[in-house]
Amino acid sequence: MELVEFITSHTQQIYNRIKKMYQLEKDINLDDELTIPELSIERCPPVDKNNPNVYLYNRDYYSWAIRVTKELLNVLNQLVLFYNASGFVNEDDYHDTSQIINWWIPHTLKVSSAYFDNLQSNYDTANKLLDELENYAEINR
Repeated sequence: MELVEFITSHTQQIYNRIKKMYQLEKDINLDDELTIPELSIERCPPVDKNNPNVYLYNRDYYSWAIRVTKELLNVLNQLVLFYNASGFVNEDDYHDTSQIINWWIPHTLKVSSAYFDNLQSNYDTANKLLDELENYAEINR
């Protein structure tokens, strides 16, 4: 899978889960006033404006990858804060859920298998967190 598609598809999958998490909380608390955020991924700047699906791994790509990765982290941590404020607690110790601190941010233009592995680790961490939050919400239902 090509890197831009890899980042875009995984990020969108997680954004879709986050929207469902907000909807779950809205349904549990019968909160019609809760606005579910619109979560969309910034498009990677193409090399050729006439061919929007051709990318070059250059500074524009590098900056885009950093922005998308940081924004995903921010959106996840905002969801954690929202769930903590809603009273959904960690069932293991009855404390608030911790925000994600250890998150890999792209720091090189060189794309390698380690680059993919680090991104995959981020996505795995995000999905694990969403699984936990979903479990807490279901328990508190």
